[in-house]
Amino acid sequence: MRFALDDLDRIKIRVGTSEKSLRDLSDNQFTAWLRNIGAEGTMTVIKVAPGRFVTPLEDRIRILNELDESGFQIPGVTAPADARSNDAPKHDLAKLEALQTALKTAATSIEVAQGLAQELGEIDPRVNLRQSLAGSLALMDAARGAAERAIKASR
Repeated sequence: MRFALDDLDRIKIRVGTSEKSLRDLSDNQFTAWLRNIGAEGTMTVIKVAPGRFVTPLEDRIRILNELDESGFQIPGVTAPADARSNDAPKHDLAKLEALQTALKTAATSIEVAQGLAQELGEIDPRVNLRQSLAGSLALMDAARGAAERAIKASR
């Protein structure tokens, strides 16, 4: 089965308490859905403005076609909606622990940078430094949580 742009409107997935088409998903939601179903691969990202990136809709089609061609069962699309991949990736515990340490160090550095930015105030009118650092720390916290869950699952 070859997927086309029209399929992005036809294929619906559950997001929170509602359903959305693959076309209506934000790039973050689409990526999260792919991770949730256990898909792996590459994704095209285009910089449209400073700090703003998008994934073209055509890339979503490419990804669906590559998954289908590789025999990957896409829950709710090429497999029943409740299907899950039994081939959960096995991670090297030592590498996960090293990742967790690196993320902790990076988060500490961001916290130090936040304090300095607070003292300095805005230093460049093109960049909201305090907001950028707060966002970076929030992403870092999400990454640390993911590493922690992976470590627990690997033990």
